[in-house]
Amino acid sequence: MLFQRLSKLFISVVLLSTAVDVAMIGVSQATPFNDQEMGKEFFNMVQQQLPLVSDPIINDYIQTLGYRLVAYSDAPTHPFHFFVIQQDVINAFAGPGGYVGVFGGLIVTTQTESELASVMAHEIAHVTQDHLQRGEDKTKNLTLPALAAMVAAIATGNGAVAASSISSIAAGGIQYQINTTRTFEEEADSMGIQTLARAGFDPYAMANFFKKLQEESRYDSAPIPMLMDHPVTEERIALAEERAKSLATNKNYHSSNAYYLVKARMQYFLSKDAKNFLSQATASEKSHPNDIYQKYLLALAQFKNRQYKSSELLLQELMQSDPYEVIYPYSLAQADFLQQKYPEAKKYIQQSYAMDNNYYPTVIFYGLILLRDHQAAEAVKLLEQYQVTFADSPDFWILLSKSYADNHNLIYAYLSRAKAYLALDDMKNALIQVTIAEQQPEQTAYTRSLIHAEKERLQKIVKKKNS
Repeated sequence: MLFQRLSKLFISVVLLSTAVDVAMIGVSQATPFNDQEMGKEFFNMVQQQLPLVSDPIINDYIQTLGYRLVAYSDAPTHPFHFFVIQQDVINAFAGPGGYVGVFGGLIVTTQTESELASVMAHEIAHVTQDHLQRGEDKTKNLTLPALAAMVAAIATGNGAVAASSISSIAAGGIQYQINTTRTFEEEADSMGIQTLARAGFDPYAMANFFKKLQEESRYDSAPIPMLMDHPVTEERIALAEERAKSLATNKNYHSSNAYYLVKARMQYFLSKDAKNFLSQATASEKSHPNDIYQKYLLALAQFKNRQYKSSELLLQELMQSDPYEVIYPYSLAQADFLQQKYPEAKKYIQQSYAMDNNYYPTVIFYGLILLRDHQAAEAVKLLEQYQVTFADSPDFWILLSKSYADNHNLIYAYLSRAKAYLALDDMKNALIQVTIAEQQPEQTAYTRSLIHAEKERLQKIVKKKNS
């Protein structure tokens, strides 16, 4: 599993919703409701059944945007976990434990950063307003098998499938209801708009996005998933506009460069026809020659069609126009990396690193480049600085483990792999890795004490979980 994650990380660096609103579903079991534990189970199921985006830049942006909104919500200390699904579906959902999923199709459909933020703020509000637990009385005894069926329904984007799947599993008199009540939806709208305004986004964005989806649905034979589980009515739009009016500050709202660049990258990953992608990007750039989003999109389309020289020239032009944008040298490094021009890739990623040496995507890609260029010792030296900063990232520990292994330090490689499993909440395999480290030859008094301390720490975590 760990090597699969590392492979996905390599691929993402090189290659550059649902009819069920999960936040509206109550979950109860024989034991007392444990939101965080259920959230972990839910996310494990999501990972198994849905294709998650592995691109560090997209993930970092969505997580940063999500945490910014949470900070201005009415529950800023509530734990949240944001992730992106690589499907061209216009939707988002919130599950137990504050797990919020955003579909790639939503990112590329929004026209402004405030519109994207409005949908995320709505899902965050479902969590902060405890809609999951408040809905328990109407959806009692929804167990993990039913939750698994719900995740499968999310993957299909079909509300009818969701209901029938869970109903068939929840046989024996257990009733299930897709709880899209007017009260919960209006409350999520109201609190979401308040969060938007507090965080500095356009409070009218939610109503505006609703209008766009409603208008689009009139001319689209296929139903938009978001409108199936987030029903939009004229009354709902009017209420959202009224709420926005009470919070508006008449300031100008601008989308960040990062929003447009991430939107372009998401289009890159969702595009299945490289030639068509290039054709459309070329036409769009000609119509908007001074638009950075269109230029970057064209550079990615050229990259996807292996027109590396054209892509690099366009990226260099963008970098000259904005020498402080970290994503441009990162993208240039990707182009050289794919062509196995590692010294050139290293030069560009060092420029990105100099701009922001705590930017997770850059640090990870820098380590990958060093490993590919057979500079394992340099990779270890780089990554060891971030063991506290990126302690919660499995991918970070996997990369550090590989760096240690390539540098012939197996004890630290196994200990790092244990921390990767710990970040994945897999205590069993974490302890196995520590045991393997314990069995390695050439132990010193220091490494023995280090292994003992790590083993003791993991055992305490297991004991606490089982108590």
